[in-house]
Formats: sequence, structure tokens, C-alpha cells
Amino acid sequence: MTTLQICGAAVLAAAVAVILRDAGAPHPEALCTVFAVLVMGRVLTNTQTVASFIDRMADGTSVTEYVSTLLKAAGIAFTVDMASELCRSVGEGSIASYVETFGKFELIVLTLPVVSSLLELSMGLLNL
Repeated sequence: MTTLQICGAAVLAAAVAVILRDAGAPHPEALCTVFAVLVMGRVLTNTQTVASFIDRMADGTSVTEYVSTLLKAAGIAFTVDMASELCRSVGEGSIASYVETFGKFELIVLTLPVVSSLLELSMGLLNL
């Protein structure tokens, strides 16, 4: 699906959810959840294509470790954002906040080796 199709489907799903909510349907949030899962599936297919391209470009260079960390961080950020927005759309803002907090700490832990490498490089340059 193209971006225009995704956006059109999102507007349509939101309109149907509002109509269902106004009509007193038992769970209009289910429509939003199904839509979010479908969009996330599309995002994951595109992410795989981008990740393989970046891996091919970085292969054989000294930045492979950094590229790997960058890809993992992007994956964590997208996943946490999608999960927290999904929680908010069904009215669970507190769960969304916990997911976001967990994601932030996971990103910190993931980037510790990169920060350590940068500090070692800085120290090495200062000791010239």
C-alpha cells in the first residue's frame, strides 16, 4: 500500500470508529486495534527492506557495529511508539506511559557500548 492509501484507510477507519462509538457499539476500539496491527505489518515489511539495504552498504566497513545499533534503536523506537499509541487509543494511557518508559531505558542500555566507544576515542584524542 502507498502512503496515500494508508492515510485514506486511516481516515476511513477513524470515521467508522466514531460512527460505531456514537451508535453505542460494544467495542469500537477493536477496529482501531485491527487497523494498527495491519499498518504495523506494512511498516515491518518496509523496515526489513531498509535494514537489508543499510546492512549491505555498511558491510565490510568499520561502522557495522554502529549501523546495527542504529537499526535496533530505530526498531525499538517504532515498536514502542506504535504500542503506546495503540494503548492510548483504547484508553489505557498509564500502560502507554510504562511502555514508553521501558523503551527509553532499553535505548539507553542499547547505546551504552557506543557511548563507551566514543568516550574511549575522546580520551585517546586528548592524550595525543
